[in-house]
Amino acid sequence: MGYKELYDYCQTQNPHIRRNAIRDEVLRITGANRVSVVKTDLDVSICRGFYLSARNMDHQLVKQLGAHVIVLARGENRCWDRFVFVKELMHIFDDPMQSTNSGDSFDRLLTDLTGANSPEWSPQMISEVDCFWMALGALCPERERLKFQKQLEDGQIDDYGIALQLKIPQQYVHNLFRPNFPSIINKLVQETS
Repeated sequence: MGYKELYDYCQTQNPHIRRNAIRDEVLRITGANRVSVVKTDLDVSICRGFYLSARNMDHQLVKQLGAHVIVLARGENRCWDRFVFVKELMHIFDDPMQSTNSGDSFDRLLTDLTGANSPEWSPQMISEVDCFWMALGALCPERERLKFQKQLEDGQIDDYGIALQLKIPQQYVHNLFRPNFPSIINKLVQETS
């Protein structure tokens, strides 16, 4: 199971799916006890949030809270907060090999993110990219995506209007209408079925 089950659940929801409903479904699917959210000052030009696995008992926040932890940048608007939360939540589905749980793996991820001298992506970078798409797929049911696409083509709505309805950052809306969006989601669903 995994993301496929979450994706199928999200298909039954309204366009503005509550993030706590997504959280509850992820916890149910994975059998995880809970997710703690911590807000802190982050330089959002570098990072808007990150995830700490409950398996990472070396990290002080995980030790203190005894759960999966999602750290969010303080002061972000609702759309950013919501999207980053759901994107980081998708890491609960990660295989342990995809975890960034050491200084070396974190350094490799930063190298991958900047594209500096990396011939191929690390498992952590693949996870980051997958979690981005998984979050978009979870936050926008396919039937609504198709409605928005038609409205967009007919000039009845723009990216901002779609962002307002989905409560996601406007700069990510165009990704919903990339020609390969359905195949990206299908690949992620197939990998977890």
